[in-house]
Amino acid sequence: MSNREHKRQQSLLPRPTSLPPDTDRVGVGAYGEYLAAQYLRSAHYLIVERNWRCRFGEIDLVAQLGQMTVICEVRTRRGHRAGSGLESVTRRKLRRLHRLANQWQVERDSIDCPIRIDVIGIQLHIDESHTIHHVRGAG
Repeated sequence: MSNREHKRQQSLLPRPTSLPPDTDRVGVGAYGEYLAAQYLRSAHYLIVERNWRCRFGEIDLVAQLGQMTVICEVRTRRGHRAGSGLESVTRRKLRRLHRLANQWQVERDSIDCPIRIDVIGIQLHIDESHTIHHVRGAG
């Protein structure tokens, strides 16, 4: 990765502070997206966009791995009461992600490029550690 690409990657990643126990749902989600982006970068993905929006909804992360564009849905959980983040992704959400992916391709004029939908589930633990589960080709 060139120095210029590295600087661009850094600008796409927010600088989180430590996550206080009373952080709201939005803050937990943003922290999870940060962790997911760091994880993807460590696996040699290039983060192309974060929180891309259109009239159909939002894509958490758009990444590139070689010629493959990867649309990532990130689900973060602090406890186990609501189940895992991966369990919360429904068929309806996967259909929406496909629609969003198609719209992203149209707006980027990249209809012919291969695209994949991934889901990343992040479990935050009380000791401030975390576990990441990455499902490739989820939908």
